[in-house]
Amino acid sequence: WTGDDNMAFISEEGILVGKPLNVGGGIVLDGKLDDAVYTETVKNNSITATANGAAVDIIGTLTDGGVLYGVTVDHKLAPELSTDGSNRWWTYMGIEFHFNGTDKQFMAMANNHTSVGDILAYCSTEKTDSGYTTVFEIFIPYESIGVASTVDSLKFTASGWFENGWCWMLNSSWDPSHTITKDGLSKN
Repeated sequence: WTGDDNMAFISEEGILVGKPLNVGGGIVLDGKLDDAVYTETVKNNSITATANGAAVDIIGTLTDGGVLYGVTVDHKLAPELSTDGSNRWWTYMGIEFHFNGTDKQFMAMANNHTSVGDILAYCSTEKTDSGYTTVFEIFIPYESIGVASTVDSLKFTASGWFENGWCWMLNSSWDPSHTITKDGLSKN
């Protein structure tokens, strides 16, 4: 696998990705959100939410192979400090998606060491004057969700661990609150 764009390493801390992930179809998970698939329509059909004081912007689209999300989080606490002191994997800052009202998790953590569900994810964090900006790029294959690649929309909700604790970001349950299509996101 030397030189492969999808190379990852396994350590005691989990699966580590040392560089951006090329998922094909012109999509590279690198935290830049500059791939051609992020059209102006997709960007305009986005969601803004507040999560324990963090400002969260989500863009997303259905691609030929799966669901693609770009999540930008402006926050005060450094991601590695956003824990409850127990250092458990699920207490690091992360975003979680559920589709069609199921309890199946698709989660990516800011430490790039852990994800839940059959997904590919990349996260980058930069220090800003007011705290930090963290960008997640997440690709979830249709087969992981259990739907055909011909799907034209999926209902979803998002939640996660932001700043100092768990947060229902879009609603207060796994019931889908939003829909994703090739044109972006919309509220149900």
